[in-house]
Amino acid sequence: MSTSKTALFGLGVAAVTAFASVYAPTNARADLLTNGSFETGDLTGWTDGGNTSNAFVTTGPFGSFIGAEDGTYYVIAGPQGSDETLSQTFSDTAGNALDISFWLAAVGDSPSDLSISFNGTTLLSLTDPTTNGIWTNYSFAVTATGSDTFTVGFRDDPGVLALDNFSIAGTPLPATWTMLLPCVVGFGLLAHRRRQKNASLATA
Repeated sequence: MSTSKTALFGLGVAAVTAFASVYAPTNARADLLTNGSFETGDLTGWTDGGNTSNAFVTTGPFGSFIGAEDGTYYVIAGPQGSDETLSQTFSDTAGNALDISFWLAAVGDSPSDLSISFNGTTLLSLTDPTTNGIWTNYSFAVTATGSDTFTVGFRDDPGVLALDNFSIAGTPLPATWTMLLPCVVGFGLLAHRRRQKNASLATA
């Protein structure tokens, strides 16, 4: 292989390596929330606001709920009369796609409610939510702005809701694309060499 072709091939490999490093799923999936699953045993990382009368971290069975969705701890939430909120503000990369996920267990108490918002925009609003006491997952797709605020609001006058495993993570590049990138560059280099060869034959 000539020096120029070797250099071109090296640049292609370097580009693939850099791309894979930036978009590798292991890096892209880093959770942006602090203590989203409450495994510190308290509300560390969260700002408690609104009617801060009845939201606490617990473990094991509580009323209708059998325990945490995963791990050891989860939140029991039951403020009366008005909503309590838990929120976090975090830095991210503007324009990145983000996945929001959390788990809820509820039994349809009335009145009760649950809301999820991102930068003040409501993503979910439930009145007297029920999952028959079973952990149920909710997820949403949003776009990062560089500095974002996630807020969950809740109320349950006659009882409590259970919340666990809040997560906000970047959407990773599909593994198939990462695997295909070297092939794409390789085909491009072959096509370039063929064009050079054809051009040489045409001028011979």
